[in-house]
Amino acid sequence: MKQAIKIVTYVLLVWCGLGASYSWAALQASVSQNPVYVGEIFTLEVASDKSLDPDELSTKELEASFDVFRPSVSRQKSYVNGTLTSSTRWTISLLAKQAGQVIIPPLTIAGETTQPIKLTVLDEKQQANHQQADDVWMESSVSHNQVYVGQQLIYTVDLYIGAMLENANLQAPSLTGAQVVQLGSDEKQMVVKNGVKYQKITRKFAITPKQAGDVTITGARLTGELYKTVATNGFRSRTVRQVVDINSGDVTLKVKAKPSEIKDKDWLVSSEVLLSEQLQDDAVNLTVGQPITRTFTLIATNTGEQALPKIAFNYPASVRIYPDKDEVSSFIHQGTAFAQRISSHAIIAEQAGELVLPEVSVPWWNSETDKLEYAIVPARTIQVLPNPNASETPIPSVQPTTTQGSSPGFWPYTTLLFALLWLATLALWLYQRHGQGINAATQSAKGKSAKRHAHIDNVDKALVVAVKTNDPRQAWQALQPWAQHHWPNINGVSQLPVSAELQLAIQELELCIAKNQPWQNQAMLAALKQSKQRSASATLPPMNPT
Repeated sequence: MKQAIKIVTYVLLVWCGLGASYSWAALQASVSQNPVYVGEIFTLEVASDKSLDPDELSTKELEASFDVFRPSVSRQKSYVNGTLTSSTRWTISLLAKQAGQVIIPPLTIAGETTQPIKLTVLDEKQQANHQQADDVWMESSVSHNQVYVGQQLIYTVDLYIGAMLENANLQAPSLTGAQVVQLGSDEKQMVVKNGVKYQKITRKFAITPKQAGDVTITGARLTGELYKTVATNGFRSRTVRQVVDINSGDVTLKVKAKPSEIKDKDWLVSSEVLLSEQLQDDAVNLTVGQPITRTFTLIATNTGEQALPKIAFNYPASVRIYPDKDEVSSFIHQGTAFAQRISSHAIIAEQAGELVLPEVSVPWWNSETDKLEYAIVPARTIQVLPNPNASETPIPSVQPTTTQGSSPGFWPYTTLLFALLWLATLALWLYQRHGQGINAATQSAKGKSAKRHAHIDNVDKALVVAVKTNDPRQAWQALQPWAQHHWPNINGVSQLPVSAELQLAIQELELCIAKNQPWQNQAMLAALKQSKQRSASATLPPMNPT
């Protein structure tokens, strides 16, 4: 039960699409770049989520350290999903008067105050060295610094872009003898760092080491061309272009070997593995010949989907299974990677009575506790009911006769004498009635045989009519009494002594019903016709008594 609750929780979290988000404060200030250099005009933006008077902003506090130009103001209103929202935005051009560390002081509007911004002002010589580093930069991290061979870790790259970046190419991190795969799509959002707005792009990679030892992950590499238009004193503009070639930094990783006592086929390493089972409609009863779907879901954390083993089943001989193709997928939630395998198959019980579905278990190595564990779905017992559409021929019971020993006396001899006399009389009578008796017996046998063949013909015709409707369920219902009339002592359609063509057509019919797929009746019609022809040719002609 706890496993099922955990799986439902994971699925709900993924469906809800929970993730990191950025929310703006009611009043916020940001600068177009940081640092700036002496003589460069940059902008200070003040934004409010309310509709305010444009004259509410005072810029006097800025005049001590900057040349302040007249601000421009924009106001906007929008009506979304029945909610009216408003915003006011001030854009102020500033020019730093001297190099050094300068504080843009808090600004108060309508009772709300911005956060101060620490600004670095450089001279022109320093500007060239700092331009690229502050307009585009990267950070990287890994989900684990210590893993097992075959255990997946998540490598995250955060790219911050504060200017126009052209011909950008982000190369994946690399590790010798490991599998590196990008996970999902990039996540994009606007953030403020050091008072500057950046577009933040987050990309995640799954790395699965294949070799044990102390290894080094070579960081992701970004190349491209950075363009930025800057205004100099006197309102002259110029475009700064720089080649970008930066690395997110290398990461050292410890990879532990697989424990020697674990077989390769059982090597599934994870911090948590969950296995659940669902029987169609939560059925507690089955019907002989009725297909029902059984689905297993295997979920593992920090594991690639290729590492999930196929789930093994050990059904009794009285059950036939028709498996679907497994669905294997992977996803990330809150920085954790998940791999999932869904295995579904239809089961058909052939015998009525109690049916035990055996326990299903998947061995896995717990990377947190360093122990072998098992994800288990316990055995369950269900009742298989007889098919109401199939007729059953009762087997007559034979009662044994018992005799008691006693002294025979002279009565056996007397009885034998009378029996001989009676037999002689009977033989004489039979001799006289010889011709008439044989004819009567022959006619009676022919009548019984005709009735039997007429009944079988009716069952055969009913099956053919049902098959011609091209409805698989009608054909299946007609197949049960047909099989019972021809072979009353055989349980299960799979055991019928029919031709290979007809057996294959029956299996195809079962499979279409089990998977709820369209069915084509041509194969079964042809097999039934061929089977009838073979039966007719195999029948011996009647003997002509002489």
